[in-house]
Amino acid sequence: MYEEDSRFVTPDKKLKIWRYINFDKFKWLILQRALYFCSIEILKQADPYEGSYYGSEFLSKIDPKQASCVVDQMNRCGPPITVNCWHLAESECMAMWRIYSKDNKGIAIQSTVGRLQESLDNFQDSVYIGQIIYTDDPVSHPLDYPLDKFMSVMTKRKCYEFEKELRAFVWETGQVTERELDGSVRVPVNLDAMIEKIYLSPASDDGIKRQIDFQLSYCGLDKPVEKSNILERPLF
Repeated sequence: MYEEDSRFVTPDKKLKIWRYINFDKFKWLILQRALYFCSIEILKQADPYEGSYYGSEFLSKIDPKQASCVVDQMNRCGPPITVNCWHLAESECMAMWRIYSKDNKGIAIQSTVGRLQESLDNFQDSVYIGQIIYTDDPVSHPLDYPLDKFMSVMTKRKCYEFEKELRAFVWETGQVTERELDGSVRVPVNLDAMIEKIYLSPASDDGIKRQIDFQLSYCGLDKPVEKSNILERPLF
């Protein structure tokens, strides 16, 4: 379940969040009724700074060899942290559509911070939620700790600032929660609570909407689905 933690900057519950995904991932989400929390080790393949402590002010001030030893110890502490990522914004983002709808089958699940928190109530382990800190320089820990395991996944470089990322984190898990071979976690969610509305890619066709409507009906979900109008021609 969601657990409040002062280490994380969590926005107001009423603010909108968006999860941009392709059709296959949407189908998996609906059928499994679960969110996929990806191991940070997988994300490193696309961004080598993921899971690093480049943003740690404490490590930047000590000897590099000593800092490397500290990081090695931190990396051996517990299982990999897993994350599930959302876009925090009041409206759609064209950049996100271009990234996730290259085949014109992209889907955006629109929710709110509060809905996401509520949807996690039946998960037995702790889930934390916080905004990513975008920085190219070392920053102090939010609570002035010398170092913290979550510092490695709470910061990203400014070149990713357009993502406006809100992350949900799962780290320590009990015996009930199974991990994938790569350390990732499937977290059961209440889809009725989580999903407020579903948007289809602005370049999608009617066939995609029919498939989405079928999947929702098959899974007993009644949620509004509409095509994004972000590319509609202006009146004048």
